Amino acid sequence: MCKVYPHLNLNSLSLAPGIQDPENSQISRPPTKHKSLKDIVEETYAWCSAALIGFSETERIKQLRQRWKAIKPLTSKFHAHAVEPVPRVLTEASMHFAERGNFAYCLCISSFLATRIDPYKAAAPFAPQRVKGMLMIAKLLVNATAVESEGGTEPGALVSAKTMHGKISQVMRETDQATVCQVLLELVVRYAPAAHSRKWSVLYEAQDLLSDLESLQGRETGDALVKAFLRNPGGIEEKQFFEQAVLQPIHRLSELCLDIMDSEFGS
Repeated sequence: MCKVYPHLNLNSLSLAPGIQDPENSQISRPPTKHKSLKDIVEETYAWCSAALIGFSETERIKQLRQRWKAIKPLTSKFHAHAVEPVPRVLTEASMHFAERGNFAYCLCISSFLATRIDPYKAAAPFAPQRVKGMLMIAKLLVNATAVESEGGTEPGALVSAKTMHGKISQVMRETDQATVCQVLLELVVRYAPAAHSRKWSVLYEAQDLLSDLESLQGRETGDALVKAFLRNPGGIEEKQFFEQAVLQPIHRLSELCLDIMDSEFGS
């Protein structure tokens, strides 16, 4: 359905400009010996889509492990990341990590949702969930110390968790987090009125964060680059800036999402 959306070119100014490539919206088809995508969805959709509100932490982890195991073929064999209940399970996992203060894992999952899932579920870059997704990433980036912390992992997964947090920290060290955050907030401000209205709380929150960010000392160069990009997002140098300074770090973080799910909830 995403592939036939008539205005995919709007995504040139989004976290998923590559959505215009038809190959990016193709679902892989494993050999016939595997269950069909339809069969897996029918078996897992109802119980994997149920909210985990009210569950104890132990029971929530147990549920996430069961659900991840059940839907794993959708991601590993079909690469059908945007097909429910995959997005719902990832969202529940992100909320679980947020409650435990593991914002690094939240950042990776949020980046995956914003680049590999939401653009295919809602092809317009001003879709409400996509605008809220950009704000979520920006808010996680604001607290760089929390993002780079190593809290909230299971004792049995300490070795892999340290490795995972090391990879996340490396991306963070190589990223101008303030610049990424500023671009994301500017995009939220640009798209929020079309997504909802000029009185949307998401817009107000983004404007407040943007004001705080622009008041920081020593960001004159970064601010100038962002402003130049916004004036001419289709320019060659401006597109290169967006690709290198914003898209690459977010995609590097998103690439860790499935490994995080495997390490925390795999068998």
